[in-house]
Amino acid sequence: MTKVILIFGGESNEHEVSCASAQYIYDNIDKKKYELLSIVISKTGEWYFFEGENFTKWDKYKYLNKVENVVDTLKKCDVVFPIIHGAYGEDGRLQSLFELFHIPYVGCDSKTSMLCMDKEYTKVLAEYYGIPILDYEILTRRNLKKKREYP
Repeated sequence: MTKVILIFGGESNEHEVSCASAQYIYDNIDKKKYELLSIVISKTGEWYFFEGENFTKWDKYKYLNKVENVVDTLKKCDVVFPIIHGAYGEDGRLQSLFELFHIPYVGCDSKTSMLCMDKEYTKVLAEYYGIPILDYEILTRRNLKKKREYP
């Protein structure tokens, strides 16, 4: 049976969205095919094993065991399924950790994650490679009060 670690939560303001996403995956993953271990990252960055079934209410559980050695724990699985939204999850940092320690994971690599998190740079690359994109404007302190017409 394939051992999967589902990592959810995280320090970003998208913590709750991550918990809801993890709930969806937990509810729909084939538990006969995959042995699932869940780890929640608190809003303060602490890693805990989560053995419950309500991912959106993980912080209401009385008994959460802290992950003492993150890397060793991750290396014991066949694949990590990171469900961290926003900073520390979609920006390439978590993927870099996995890559540094040769831990297989689901999703795009650290470089792609980092590039796509920077929306301006993503648009510049898309334009360069001839990928059609909508018109855009980068808001800065200098141009924020400029009057704009919207389509």
